[in-house]
Amino acid sequence: GINAEYGKHNFFGMLRPIENTSSVLPQSQVELCSSTSQSETLQAALAVEKMLDQELDCLNRLEPEDIEAIRQKRINLYKLQQQQQENWRNHGHGQYTEIDQPSFFDIIKTSRRVVCHFYRPTTDTSVYFDTHLKKIAEKYLSLKVVKINAEKAPFLCERLNVWILPTLVLVCDKESVGRIEGFDALGGVDFKTTRLVNMFIKKGLLTQEED
Repeated sequence: GINAEYGKHNFFGMLRPIENTSSVLPQSQVELCSSTSQSETLQAALAVEKMLDQELDCLNRLEPEDIEAIRQKRINLYKLQQQQQENWRNHGHGQYTEIDQPSFFDIIKTSRRVVCHFYRPTTDTSVYFDTHLKKIAEKYLSLKVVKINAEKAPFLCERLNVWILPTLVLVCDKESVGRIEGFDALGGVDFKTTRLVNMFIKKGLLTQEED
C-alpha cells in the first residue's frame, strides 16, 4: 500500500530572546545598496528586451509559406487531440462506471491508465472515494476510472492482492503501479480531490500538464 508519514518537530524549546543588535547603516552603504539593486533591475529588463527583439526578428524573417506551415501544424495537432479525446470517450472515459470481473481485463487492454476502486456495498466509507473519483473521471479524459464490487470479483482480488477495502488499484500499461488502501495515506476521509490527483501524478497516471 501507499503510506504517508508526517514528521513533527517541536522547535519551540529552541527559541530564546534575541538581543536588539540593530544599527543604522552609514548613508554611503545605503546609497551603494540602492545603486546595486537598480543596476540588477536594469540588467534584467535589458535581457528581457533582447529576448523579445530576437523573437520579433525571427517572426519578421518568416516567409508566408512558413507562417502557413506553422498554422497547418497547429491545426493538425488540434485535430489529433480531438481524435484522441473522441477515442477515449468511445472507451468509456470521462465517466465513473461500475464494471464486473471479466470487464477489467478488457479495460486494461484498451486503456493505458486505469484507476479501479474495489469496494464492498456494506462498507459506507467507500462513498468517500466515489465523490472524488467521479470528479476526476469527468475532468481527466486520459484516465479510465471504474469501480468493482469486491465480493463479486474474488479471483481479481486474489490476483491483485486486494485484502483491504476500499482499495484503489492503479494500472498503467497493463501493469499495477501502486495502490491506495483505505484513507490513511490521504490523511483521513475528509481529503481533497487535489490530494488524490497528486498521488496519481506521482504514480505516472496523470501529468503535471494535464493538471
